[in-house]
Amino acid sequence: MSIPEERIESIRIDGASRWQEFRLVIFPHILPLVYIAVLVRTIDAFTKIFDMVYMLTGGGPGYATNMLPLILFKKLFNHLNGERLQP
Repeated sequence: MSIPEERIESIRIDGASRWQEFRLVIFPHILPLVYIAVLVRTIDAFTKIFDMVYMLTGGGPGYATNMLPLILFKKLFNHLNGERLQP
């Protein structure tokens, strides 16, 4: 609904196929929404597993169950406590 009807009409008049209509007009208009949806789903995926891993294992034994959200969490709180960040 956010795509101007004039653009779709003009590309149809120019003789574009349905694939070209989607690729050249529709997809560029919905791309920001796709970015937002992917970002929200990625954050959701990280937060769904983070609490279970943190409570059950804390990233251990060793680094066996470490994952990106847990590593970021530990580095952030080490930094906030004044400890030096380690690679």
